[in-house]
Amino acid sequence: MQGIADLVLVSNQFSKVYQSFITRVAEKYGLSNIEVDVLLFLANNPTFDTAKDIVYYRHIAKSYVSKAIDLLLKKQLLDSYVDEHDHRITHLVINDSAREIINDGQNAQQTFVKVLHRNICSDDIERLTSIISQMNQNIKEYI
Repeated sequence: MQGIADLVLVSNQFSKVYQSFITRVAEKYGLSNIEVDVLLFLANNPTFDTAKDIVYYRHIAKSYVSKAIDLLLKKQLLDSYVDEHDHRITHLVINDSAREIINDGQNAQQTFVKVLHRNICSDDIERLTSIISQMNQNIKEYI
């Protein structure tokens, strides 16, 4: 049972430390963490460019994503356009004015990864990546 407790603890700590890196970026630019998360998701996943994608892959409530997108549109950090084949779909596009925020956010993400990988050899990181990928696949079967 200790293994499960450790896994839950590490998962919670992982999230807490990641959020601390994102908070620094958010505070620098007067944004919420979710606004920064939305920008980073869109920048890091260019093929996933809808609110539905963000909700599905980032597991953030629709209401939070919707509010963040509205604020980012008002701040002119995002643009949107209606899909030409399906008018029910709205695509999101990052404005050039968000580039500095995204660069800082991606640097924060890279620093976070370096913190995680510190004192771990590349073979172990490779094995862990493979294990996490398999765990993710296993979890998808239950969702």
